[in-house]
Parts: sequence; C-alpha cells; structure tokens
Amino acid sequence: MIRRTARWAALACMLYALGAAPAGAVPSDPAHRFGAAPGGASFAVVAGRPTVAYVSHRAVRVQKLAGYDGTWRKVGGLVRHARGSTATDPDLIGGPDGHAWLTWIETAKGRWWEPQVRVATFAHGHWHEIGRGRRPINGPVFGRNQPTKRDPHPQPADPSIAFYRGRPVVALSAFDGIGVSTAFGQLSSNGHSWHRLRGSGVFSDIAHADIAVAGGRLYAGGTCCWTLENDHLRAEFGRLRTSQRSWQRFGNIDPNPLPPSRQEPVTVVGGVANVNGLFTVLWSRKPRDTDVTTVNVTSLGSGDRWVDVDPPLARLGSGGTPLGVGADGTVAYGSYLTNDPATPGVQVRRLIRGGWETLPSPTDPGYRGRSAQFAPARGRGMWLLSGERAGGRTRYVLFGYSVTPPPQLPR
Repeated sequence: MIRRTARWAALACMLYALGAAPAGAVPSDPAHRFGAAPGGASFAVVAGRPTVAYVSHRAVRVQKLAGYDGTWRKVGGLVRHARGSTATDPDLIGGPDGHAWLTWIETAKGRWWEPQVRVATFAHGHWHEIGRGRRPINGPVFGRNQPTKRDPHPQPADPSIAFYRGRPVVALSAFDGIGVSTAFGQLSSNGHSWHRLRGSGVFSDIAHADIAVAGGRLYAGGTCCWTLENDHLRAEFGRLRTSQRSWQRFGNIDPNPLPPSRQEPVTVVGGVANVNGLFTVLWSRKPRDTDVTTVNVTSLGSGDRWVDVDPPLARLGSGGTPLGVGADGTVAYGSYLTNDPATPGVQVRRLIRGGWETLPSPTDPGYRGRSAQFAPARGRGMWLLSGERAGGRTRYVLFGYSVTPPPQLPR
C-alpha cells in the first residue's frame, strides 16, 4: 500500500510538471500556418525566430523566418570547412548567447574514409568554426583511432549538439565495422579546443544519440540495438555524473517488461525534451504478439524512477511511429504517425490538465506526414516544423501553436 501510494504521489507531481497548468495558463489560438520552409534537416528557435538548417550545394545552409508573412532570410553564407568537401547531417540549436550553433559531418574531397565532425557559430554577420587542427573533434574524441583507406573506422555520423554548463557538447555515433558506439565531445574552457567526455561506453549500439539538458543535468540515449543480427530494439538512457567522469545508466523505461522466457516488446524512441525541468522521452511500445502500438510520454521522476503520463499519447495499429516531443513551460507536446491511410498526416497533441488535447494536423491534404520537430516559442507557445511527402518529393511546413508571429524584418 505504501509503495502504491508513493507511485501515485510521484505520478501526481509529474503530471503537475507536465501540463497540469492552471486555467489562466491554458494556451489559446490553437494553430497558425506559416507556409513552406526552405528545408528541414534540423530546426530550432534562435533569438526568438524559427530557424532551419539543411544541406544545399554540398554545404549547410541556414535560414530564419523573416516575419509574419512566412518569408525566410539566409543566415550568413554556406557553412563548410573547405571548398570541394561534402557536408551532411546538420544539427542546429540556439545557444544561451543568443547565437546559432551548428554541428555537421564534413568529408574532404578525396578522403572519403575520414569524415570529420565540425561545429560553427554565427556571430557578427559570419559563421565561425570552433576548433583547431585538421581533426578538431575527431582527434580528442577518438584519440589514436584514426581511419585509413584499408580500415575506414571509426566512421562518425549524425551528431547532436546541446549546451551544458555554458559550453556546447556534441554527441555522435561512430560505426566501428561491427556495431555503433556513442561518444561525446565538449568545448574546453579556452573556447578553442575540444575534449572527450568520459564513460560513454555505457551506451551500446545507438544509431542516433539524443541529448538534452534538464534540471541542470546532461542526459543522452536513444534506440538500441540497430546493428545486432535480430530485430531487438529497446530504449537506453543515461545521465552524466556531476564529476563528468562517467555516466549513470537508468533502468528499463518500459513499465511492463515481459519475463525472460518471452521476447521483450519492441520499443522505439521518438525524441527527448526538457519538460519543466524533467528529462522526458517520447517512445513507442509494441508487443511482438499483438498489432497494437502504444505511444508514451515518460519522465524521469524523483528517485530516478520512470513515470508514465496516463493516459498514453496514443494507441495505434502495428505501424504507429513516435516523432517528436517538446514543451512550452509546463505544457508538453507530442507528435506521431498512425500509418492509417485515413489519417496520413502528422498527429499533434498537447497535455492540458492531465489530458491530451488533439491539435490541428500540419500536414496538407494529399501529403503523407514524415517528420516533426518542436521548438518552444519566445514567451509562450510552440513552433512545429513538419515534414510531408507527395509525388516523390519531401517539403517542410512551419506551424505555430499559440504563438505570436515575430515582427517583420527590414527588407
């Protein structure tokens, strides 16, 4: 009885943090469409303006929303380390300094076996790369493990960037020829060089590592295990210890694991976010003997215990897919795909007073939803960049939920 009472108390506290807002805090003006964006590989709000990063002409292009009329303006020139190289996998954030920060993978011409992780920030009208030498991040992160033509490993890919204790941290996945490892680099206090964060071996075979800072702590993780010779997928997460010497791994996010005699359900991570100071995960659960997929929002509560929002975000058929999660203060937002021909668009809901409110889908008729990235608006409200596809082409559209459009920029 005491254990059950404690669990209900934890759930009540978590629901308060995840959207049990008072009546005056309930968002209004549910949705506003701002039209197509120029790209959408990565999305963030920088200095109050929705900003996108995408690959263009083998480099990274960044643009920001120019104002209420839905036009976009370029943020500096094309971003790359050297002419002739090829950039991929951009990830963009707005830093605490109000500037755009960008990480990406760049492969020099004629050196296909040695892609480099790079970081740049936009200040004083120009992009400035952060780091020294030919291998500014690969060098300290991988050490003596340098790829060659004969053995092109480790191969870094899909980096993510976040700010922790005032400095950027980059998480990256590296294929070693057998599996995927996760490594982390942080900008040193001198602001010019990078160093490796220790203890990343706690993460195993995560193709894309999501990172987020919540409650002043750095969290990371994602869906394991992509390269094993089976379809066993599960969610794995950890938190960097305050000493920054190792990571603390957390237990199974699934509250209903099956006994060892049966195969565990397939769990897939859709995204992570800081929701009112709580590290929060959007993920799906599908038992192998049913055609029902449950899309869940779960937070790490007191005592480092996982606590689910009840009810789940959605209960779907076998093909349901979690997409993204975000927060506007105490209001959590979640998105997913149903894989139902009758509802092909991105589905969006937000948590108000302990219940999920369905919001208008950003997907246009005739298109199928592909992706969803949330970013909180300045003041209040939530921006959503949604990917949709039709006729073999993918485009991105910007939606605002309870947001005030930014003022028009001077032409």
